[in-house]
This record gives sequence, structure tokens and C-alpha cells, in this order.
Amino acid sequence: MLLMNELYCIQDAKGLHPLHLAVLTNRLNMLKVLVDEENQTQVNLAQLDGFTPLHYACHKGNKLMFQYLIKKGADVTLKSAKGVSCLHLACAGGHLEIVSILIENNDFNPHMLTVASQSEPVHVAARGGHLSVVKYLVEQHKVNPAK
Repeated sequence: MLLMNELYCIQDAKGLHPLHLAVLTNRLNMLKVLVDEENQTQVNLAQLDGFTPLHYACHKGNKLMFQYLIKKGADVTLKSAKGVSCLHLACAGGHLEIVSILIENNDFNPHMLTVASQSEPVHVAARGGHLSVVKYLVEQHKVNPAK
């Protein structure tokens, strides 16, 4: 039987670890087993392209997983290898509640750019057709989508 610490060395061809798969498949109970009191440091485990379990929770809009990972110490400031943040991913998915939590509670700059596309979160939301997120960023945070 594998020890919990050995589980974090297992990854598939895309660099996904069991933690990533638990989030991607919406298995909160599995996530809780993998991120117990002894393994909280693994909550920021990144796959090959730099995405963490929190990145996936933001992209999928899974508020329960998002909140659990934050509670366990997930770092909201981590970016992927291409500079994609949790805020960009929440905007891309149109997940307004997570977008507002990230900005209001974590002092996220709503003007931050990705490295690869030089896109602000408002551009990512607009590209996905997420009007509620665009309105929130423009009205609440004075983001200029014309920039």
C-alpha cells in the first residue's frame, strides 16, 4: 500500500497528480483525504504547466472545492507557466462569485495580464461571453475593457 507522501509523486502523462484529478472530477471527499492535516503543504502542488488544484477549482467554478483549498492554505497568487492566474480562470469560466471573492478578499489586481496572451481578466471574460463578469469588473472595479 502506498503511503500518502508517495501519492504526490504519482502523475499521469499530463503531469496531473491525484489532487488535480480530485478537483477535476468534483470529488471533494477524495480531496479531503488527500489534503489532510499532515499533507496541507501539498495543496499547492503544480502540474507540469504550473496549474494547481486551486486553478482547476476556479476554472470549473467549484465553490466548495475553492473554499476548502483556501481554508487549507492554497496560494491564490500562484500563476501557471504562461502567467495564467486563478482570477483569469474564474473569468474564463464566467464564475462571478469566485471572481468577486478573489478580488475582494485577496487584493487581486483586476488589470493583471497573462504572460502568453497579454489579456486582462475582463478580456478573458468577454471572450467567453460572460456578461455578468464583464459588468462586475467594469462597474465595481472601473476596468476599461477598451484598453
